Amino acid sequence: MQLLKENAEQVQIALSGELTIYQGQALYEFLTPWIEKNCELVLDIDQVTDLDTSILQLLLMINKVKGQQQQRCVLKGDNPLLHQVIETLGANNMVSRLVVQSNLE
Repeated sequence: MQLLKENAEQVQIALSGELTIYQGQALYEFLTPWIEKNCELVLDIDQVTDLDTSILQLLLMINKVKGQQQQRCVLKGDNPLLHQVIETLGANNMVSRLVVQSNLE
């Protein structure tokens, strides 16, 4: 987890490595200041090597909070792992509200 950019409108954070239930609490604690901040939160997921349902639930919670702030949580990257987890869970409808951007955008 690394802070890449922070200003009044947007915070960009790179996530990397394994993001499973074992890292969930640390990830939540790291992201909390920016979850609470009224700004767009961009999470770069390119370097994530493992992802489980607990992290997907955390991302959905963050997205809900950002929506209540009239802001967005954007998952940025071309990591197919996120799509695999969503497909495996059959959670396409549930996570359709997550904003996922390719690095090309």
